Amino acid sequence: MSDVILEKLFGGEATVKVLRLFLFNENLALTQEEIASKVHTNFEWTKNAIDYLEKLGFFKKRSGFRDFPIKNCKKGHKTVKKRMALWLVNPNFPMTDALRQFFHRANIVSPKEVISKLSSTGNLKLITISGMFLEDNEARLDLLVVGDNLKKASFDKGVGAIEALLGREIRYATFETPEFLYRYGMYDRLVRDVFDYKHEKILNKLAVFGEN
Repeated sequence: MSDVILEKLFGGEATVKVLRLFLFNENLALTQEEIASKVHTNFEWTKNAIDYLEKLGFFKKRSGFRDFPIKNCKKGHKTVKKRMALWLVNPNFPMTDALRQFFHRANIVSPKEVISKLSSTGNLKLITISGMFLEDNEARLDLLVVGDNLKKASFDKGVGAIEALLGREIRYATFETPEFLYRYGMYDRLVRDVFDYKHEKILNKLAVFGEN
């Protein structure tokens, strides 16, 4: 299901991201700032989404503590605990399981989006999706990326953007091309566990697989 349809159904991109975050990560209790950071959405949009979901009864609010650094502290790194408002899923909300199943089946991240989010990573040669992208809970990896001159900071940023859309952490592996070809030729267990089972090559520039 396209993300545009989901946004129309649930009141906007921020609401969809917040829903997925809490539906796929049980027992979360986060501040508004923490939620905004995890879903990669500005604070105001996130606040509106939280308010909307709280009015629906999906969220409940409780207080908790967070550590904050003391500015200009002369005795080393010191923190102070502050009481904050935290949001968590209301255990009495009747539609939680149904929503979780619905979002599990709704493919919010297309292969094109995955490629786009990782495009600045380096000279990409192969992107393979498996695991959660293909509804295979037994897979060891969700994402395998091969390329030259891969930039860790850019890759981490791209993965973070995908995770914000999915609401879940991605299990992934990255390889420079020579290392990957060596591992593939040596029947490396991790690599074979991807290619011997359900997977999809969404970008392929490697002759070993027949370039497309």
